Order: sequence, then structure tokens, then C-alpha cells
Amino acid sequence: MQVQPLVVKSVTCCDIQQAVKSETQIGLTVELNNPNSFPITVKSYNLGISVSGSQIGKATSNEPTVIPANGMVEKAVTVTTSTSQLVNSSLMMGLSSLLGNGPPKLEVQINGSVVGKAKGISMRVRINEKYPLDFQL
Repeated sequence: MQVQPLVVKSVTCCDIQQAVKSETQIGLTVELNNPNSFPITVKSYNLGISVSGSQIGKATSNEPTVIPANGMVEKAVTVTTSTSQLVNSSLMMGLSSLLGNGPPKLEVQINGSVVGKAKGISMRVRINEKYPLDFQL
């Protein structure tokens, strides 16, 4: 069986879902395209999330998401981070931009694993990718 990988069309930032003294949850929207002629189910994921080289947190889920054949889905992804890690990452990105060392556009790095299922077969896929980060105003 030939399975083409899902294609990330966009990653959009940010919705602060929860902010307490020790932990912050940030919402990202990831647009996924399934180029296959059959549906694929993303069963779970465990991902480290960085923005332009600064680690901001982890995204994990065991909630299945079905992506229809030749279809597209917008998936809400929650990144959990400590407030201090988020502040440190933001300060480093801001200082880098001020000193002229920052990239003209931010990018999100996703590193970890995704478990998917297609045609009755489950598979764990390692991910280490970078995508431009769009901001929703």
C-alpha cells in the first residue's frame, strides 16, 4: 500500500487558551491536506514545538482526527508551556529581532511523533519539520 504523507498547508498562531502562574496553553491552528484517495486518521501525537529556534513547549493529544480522502482539515493544536519558558523564548526572539539577527518571518519547528491509521494499518511517523508561522489578528 502506497501512502503519501499528510501535507501541512499552514500553521496559524495564536490563541492564549489558559494562562496561570505556572503554565500557559497556546492554541495553534494547523491546516492539513490528505493527498491520498482514502481517509487517514491521526490517532495521537507527541510533539516538541519551537519558534525560530526557541523551544516553547509540547503538544500532545490522543484525540483521533479523521482527514477525508483528498481533503483538508483545520486542526486545533494546544501547546503547553511553562510561563517562564514562554517568557524566556519570547525575550530571546525579541532581542534577536532588535539586534537584526532575527529572521524576517518566524517559523515553527515541530519535532516528535504522530500515530496515524489508514486502511486498517497503524503507523508511527517521526516528524522534524519547519513551517512558516502565520499570525491571526
